[in-house]
Order: sequence, then structure tokens, then C-alpha cells
Amino acid sequence: MEPPTGGTQATQDDALPTERFQEHGETTQPTVLIAEDDADIRLALYEALDEEGYRVWEVTNGRQALRLLRSTSSPLVVILDYQMPLLDGVALLEILATLPAVARRHHFILCSGAGRATMLKRCQSLAQHVWLRFLPKPFALSELSALVAEAIPPPSRAPERS
Repeated sequence: MEPPTGGTQATQDDALPTERFQEHGETTQPTVLIAEDDADIRLALYEALDEEGYRVWEVTNGRQALRLLRSTSSPLVVILDYQMPLLDGVALLEILATLPAVARRHHFILCSGAGRATMLKRCQSLAQHVWLRFLPKPFALSELSALVAEAIPPPSRAPERS
């Protein structure tokens, strides 16, 4: 899959970092998208998930995430920061709630230092539109790993031949 290219020129904030989105043939490796504006957190998550065997893509804001989510036909597990520039995590989920085909294709893990109660209050109605789990910051990588594993869509199986 190539990074999405549209009819409009993307701003620097919207542009997708192409080096992270090059596919090398068919793969069954699950893909995780990290949407996080903090470079240190993004790097730590990238390294941990890559080490676990996931293909990992990363973006730095909600607009980039939205462009990628709308353009990919493959299901992604999205680790979504609550507070990001241009479009925060909840605003992204609110937009996706109006795009049911896109929303159902991907699974979301919303991370925030704001606390679970704050996230639940703001996201209460979104759970009916998207697969959504919450992960309060700070969190252990083992907690994230468990949620990513839960979010991986089951592979479609071809009928067995006898």
C-alpha cells in the first residue's frame, strides 16, 4: 500500500511520512498504527510493538491518522492519543462514527493521562460506532500488548479441503 495521495495538496502537518508506509508484498502480519504527537512515547511504542512482531506505522496527529484510516482497506489496530494537535483522538473517533465502513474496519485503543472517567464521559456514545478500549497513561507495555492482542481481528479462513 502506498501512502494516500489525494486531489488536494497536503500541508506539512497532514503529510504522511512515506518511509513508514511502504509494504513489501503480501503479509499476514497484523498492522498497528500509532497516532501520538510525543516523539519519545511514539518511539517507545514503535520499538515495543515491532519487537513483538507487529508491522508498525506511525503518525503525529489526528489528521494524518484520519487520512490513513480512510485510505487503507486493511484493518488496523490504532493506538490513539487523546490529546494531539490538529485533531485530537476523540474528535477523530467522532468523525469516524459518521463513516461506518471505515470505523468498523479498524480497532482503537485510546490512551490518555486524563483518566478513565474523563475519557468515558467524552466517549460514551462512540463505543456503539467503533471498537474502542481505553488505556490510562502511564501504562505498562504489557497492558498495551494485551489490548493490541485483543484488538487483532481474527484472520479470515479459507474453507478446508478434504
